[in-house]
Amino acid sequence: MSESILRSFGLVLGLALPLGTACSWFSDDPAPAPLSSEQDLRGRHHRSVALPPQCNSAGDCTLEISVPEGHEVSDFAVLASTSVRLGDRADATDGADGSGAIAAVGRIGVFLGQRASSGSVIAAGPVVLDNGARVDGTVTSAADVTLRRGASVTGEIVENQPLVTEQETLLSVRLGGTSFGPVRVHGGPPRRLEPGKYGAVDVRPRGELDLGGGVYVFDSLDIQRAGELKIDNSSAAVEIHVLRGLSCHQDPLLQTPRPNVRLVYWGTVSTTIDCSLDPIGLIAPNASVSVADHMRSGPLVAKHARIGDRAKVSRRTFRRFTTGIDPTAVVDDLRDADARALCRRVFAFGGTEYKQATCNVRARGAALASGSFSEGDLRTTCSADFDACMGQDQCQVLRGLACNAAVGAVEACLDRHIPRVVETFSTLPACSVLSSFQLNALGPLPDLPAECSRLLTTCAGFGR
Repeated sequence: MSESILRSFGLVLGLALPLGTACSWFSDDPAPAPLSSEQDLRGRHHRSVALPPQCNSAGDCTLEISVPEGHEVSDFAVLASTSVRLGDRADATDGADGSGAIAAVGRIGVFLGQRASSGSVIAAGPVVLDNGARVDGTVTSAADVTLRRGASVTGEIVENQPLVTEQETLLSVRLGGTSFGPVRVHGGPPRRLEPGKYGAVDVRPRGELDLGGGVYVFDSLDIQRAGELKIDNSSAAVEIHVLRGLSCHQDPLLQTPRPNVRLVYWGTVSTTIDCSLDPIGLIAPNASVSVADHMRSGPLVAKHARIGDRAKVSRRTFRRFTTGIDPTAVVDDLRDADARALCRRVFAFGGTEYKQATCNVRARGAALASGSFSEGDLRTTCSADFDACMGQDQCQVLRGLACNAAVGAVEACLDRHIPRVVETFSTLPACSVLSSFQLNALGPLPDLPAECSRLLTTCAGFGR
């Protein structure tokens, strides 16, 4: 097997490590066990509200979002199934390069108020830019585009262009199960909740509710003024699913600015967000959502979306993978303990399927590199290398990567690449039944996400 092919095998492991060191990233330490949703903190169980239409009878829910063809939900600062309206001087960009886009796949269309600004606009209905509004990008509409006095579009304007959409599966989650009951916090010591399902959650003035990593399901959530919702997202992603009613009047406090907190409102009753949800944002596929005047928010997905005067909505990409290490730290500067922690997080995030897939790929590389033409010898070599990789019992320190990238950049790469590796290689035949034809027919390698491609310029040791 040529050296260039061996290098390719090293890259698809998803860790951007040289071939031969990949297995050292895995340990036999089990992933943290999820907390049981049947645990009863109050000594009794409670009946929950009805589940949204995206759920089956068992409570397993899949959220699919209609997006313009060729795009992903993460491309947009605002995405609505019906209409988008930006108030005067509202801003819907991503804050970094102005590329945040807005889209309305319904026929009501998009309206930008006076001196409002956004990235590119895509709409199935008419698009109207009021006086002084600005679009940094293109405007594409299946109807008409109207620019009032002083409005501007830096890119192309395309009218009467039919909008073709496709469905993107945004998330799958289990919302069913037994509820721990309602939670009311008002004064006194902070109340910490473990992941699980709860009834109505009220955070009242002078009350403090603390959440850690994991998935939370609330029948309703009401954060009142002077009430504190603190979210520790430093070592794991946090998902909050609200089934029936959502009210927010005090900014949630995040432990770190990582974009690994997701808030999903499954209800149908319209809601106004009177707090800053930046960088969290809100996914509300069944409801009309308004962001109050002067508020800031991460990306917004809704049925109808209204952004208040001087409010700002920014595009962000939710990242589930979190190392728990300072995202600004440089990989080459990590201490041994941090490198081992990063290793364990990779294993826990990828799970058994990821370890099997990457070890299977590596074992094929070892079989090809042996140079044998005997099918029996190839199977033996493949099996031995696979077993050695799967049996590795410790995470070793990163060595020789010459990587000047920040940990946050590595997290962004692995968050998107690890699922692609699993999808591509999880169905490879076992070494014990491997034929020489199958050994040479690995199939196409998964495309590197843009986040990983950028690492190649800052990490000279990657794929070496």
